[in-house]
Amino acid sequence: MNTPSPRNVTLVTGELLGAGRAGGIGTAHSWLAIALARLGHRVEVLYYGLQAAALRKGNWMAFYERFGVVVRPVLPPDGSRKDWHWDRTTRIAERLVAAPPDVVIAQDLGAPAAASLRLRHLDLALRGTLFVVYCHGTSQWINECARRARVTDPAELASATILERSAVELADVLVSPSTYMLEWMAARGWALPAQRRVVPLLTRRAALGELASKPSSRRAGETIARLCFFGRLEERKGIGLLIAALERLDPSLLRGLELELLGAPTPTWPRKRVERALPRKARRALRSVSFASGLDQPAALLRLARPGTLVVMPALGDNSPNAIYECLELGVPFLASSAGGTSELVAPEDRERVLFEPTVDGLVEALERVLRAGTLPAPAAPAYDLEAALTAWDETVRLSPSAPSPRPEASVERIDVVVTSRGSGQRLARCLEALAHQEGVEATVVVALAGPRVPEPSELPAGVEVVRAARSTFEAARQAGLEAGAAPLVCFLDEEDVPDPDLLVTLARARASSGADVVTCGLRLREADRERVHLFLGEPGGLGVLENAYGTVALVRRSLLRDLSTAWPSEHDPDWVLLARLRLQGARIVSVPRPLVTTSRRPGTVDGAPGDALLVLEDAERALPDEADSAARLAAGLAAQAAQHASRVGQTGGGRPPRRRPLTTLALRAWRRP
Repeated sequence: MNTPSPRNVTLVTGELLGAGRAGGIGTAHSWLAIALARLGHRVEVLYYGLQAAALRKGNWMAFYERFGVVVRPVLPPDGSRKDWHWDRTTRIAERLVAAPPDVVIAQDLGAPAAASLRLRHLDLALRGTLFVVYCHGTSQWINECARRARVTDPAELASATILERSAVELADVLVSPSTYMLEWMAARGWALPAQRRVVPLLTRRAALGELASKPSSRRAGETIARLCFFGRLEERKGIGLLIAALERLDPSLLRGLELELLGAPTPTWPRKRVERALPRKARRALRSVSFASGLDQPAALLRLARPGTLVVMPALGDNSPNAIYECLELGVPFLASSAGGTSELVAPEDRERVLFEPTVDGLVEALERVLRAGTLPAPAAPAYDLEAALTAWDETVRLSPSAPSPRPEASVERIDVVVTSRGSGQRLARCLEALAHQEGVEATVVVALAGPRVPEPSELPAGVEVVRAARSTFEAARQAGLEAGAAPLVCFLDEEDVPDPDLLVTLARARASSGADVVTCGLRLREADRERVHLFLGEPGGLGVLENAYGTVALVRRSLLRDLSTAWPSEHDPDWVLLARLRLQGARIVSVPRPLVTTSRRPGTVDGAPGDALLVLEDAERALPDEADSAARLAAGLAAQAAQHASRVGQTGGGRPPRRRPLTTLALRAWRRP
């Protein structure tokens, strides 16, 4: 009988055991990596967190290597880019494209595989790689559970949310430790891949092959000596719920007990805030209140296993919490909220006595029942089989990737390239020189002079046509260039743009592979003495009214381009106005996550180009009920900050835009939409 060949597996994560304070994601990915290596697969971890030095200092690299796992840190971002989510996912894509593995397993939070998945979707790389997204909980899910934003910048949060959803929808396989998480995504209209698997988290014992050993003895009937809140000090883990329950609880039930808070503090709930918030009557009744943070996993588990300890886990939302696995495995008595996927981990016969509704009433009732009895309840039994989980992961990494569509011929359709010129002969010459070296496509170049005063170019490459617009606006010049051609595809450039030799062929291939109406690409933005990469979401939802997240350089189906005129001339970014309008009219836009053009033209934002933002708003307001989505709601804060600036737009290219309702109107209407 032939033994199945090992697979080359790359795990992509921002958390690992040994790299600072690893949460649930780090614990899950660390044990999964070791388990897959012990099953015979070749495993590497691309770690993109900021604690690579801790891995080396604590000798954790050697720990992973002992089990056959190679950890490769990805250089952290330089801190100067706004689009940090794009920065890390493109760094990861570069690593994967350079040495494509058989399988990529990436977390959902932060979408570290978003760029890699999009490159494969557009048939530009990683054609034979199986992509598995491991679903622990996205930014949107965390915000809903915690009832607050995870980040302070709404635009950053909106961008992360869109990238995370895109990565989930483009994956070959979704693996979640709970059915709950998959149902949460489906309930929000996410187009989930056909292959979805529910596999419990692998614990240390499962990863190290110790499942045959006996768990700790159970301690039913011991006198309760302490209550141990187990989890980070944050709203989602239920610290606020615990404090509210202690306020309601009869102090006599707490008399003589210890209260220990076992978990790291957070900016929202530092230790001092917790101490101030604890009810005075509860503090007087308790024998002591203590905090234990910064413990590694073994040390934390030792504290849980002390005699007389009742663990309390009142999370408002959880997917498949490691803390529950650990208590079940150690035989530690606990009370936990039934939020999220927790109930799926507990044997059905034990759920009623150890789980409670994630409300103050639910926690108070559960604590009163146990504390009046005075003794620890019998530990619950697990509802899962970790041996079966190991088999499920082995089967998952041996799956084949989704069958790719036939590789398209990018040269089938002709392209008209319209270059807008405002009279900079040197810049125009540089742009046309780059266009002369385009590969693999049939392209006709038209130079559109923006107005009657723009001088005619002194020298032009052979075959380049020149047209002149009657008015000195971007829109008029592009309209003249559009009418001069007849190719089924059109690409608009500015004389500032210097395209890479593979710009047109890459856009054409991506359009044919995806079936999109519009394909944009990333930019290398020249800024002072350096260049920085700027990438685009393609379809940014409501975020598109606050900044150009569609793209600038774009390949567009001619049939979509008719009248390019606007209510008043765009002042800075005509591509923002054009692409937002096309999207609102139903066009599908994708963006290649690679820089294919070097330019000094910065994409528009509500702060930098308020007149253009109002043009976008002009169209968006008419289509808002259909187009506004969660991204618009998340971006409401930015709109509020920009409203005053946007309402004082001055003269712009021959016409003053009318005063409109401030952008907060749009944002608030989007926020109220169900």
